[in-house]
Amino acid sequence: MKKKYSLEELYFKAANYCAYQERCEQDVYQKLKQLEAEPNEIGKVVDKLYEENFLNQERYARSFTRGHFEYKKWGKLKINYALKSKKIPTLLIKKALKEIEEKHYRDVLSKIIIKKRDSLKKDLCVQEIAQKVRNYAASKGFESELIKEVWNELN
Repeated sequence: MKKKYSLEELYFKAANYCAYQERCEQDVYQKLKQLEAEPNEIGKVVDKLYEENFLNQERYARSFTRGHFEYKKWGKLKINYALKSKKIPTLLIKKALKEIEEKHYRDVLSKIIIKKRDSLKKDLCVQEIAQKVRNYAASKGFESELIKEVWNELN
């Protein structure tokens, strides 16, 4: 049986959880549920985390967007979907996505396309290569029209 934590202990555990890495409200709710906190306790802890600026949905959306674009090379569609699944408001998602420079976005997509194209077997026909590259770039969350544009520029 798990130990029952006081409200203060729950707050400190949640604050440490948020201090370690940027978190969204949903992450904190799940963490507190794992600690078997009551719904009213969760609400109080989350409110205090907002007051103390441990939680900030806009900051989270911006951080998530930067990290997943720069390091995981995710496109805007995949980032948008992931943030929606974390219950981030649409307005904050749009604001965070606007921070990605269009030229940099295209450059990253170009590199993804080139790397994937060069990794494919040379015995495939041009159409097969194009399809595999487009599917891969789409799976990374890039827009199909942009993928076609960049593919045509590169070939």
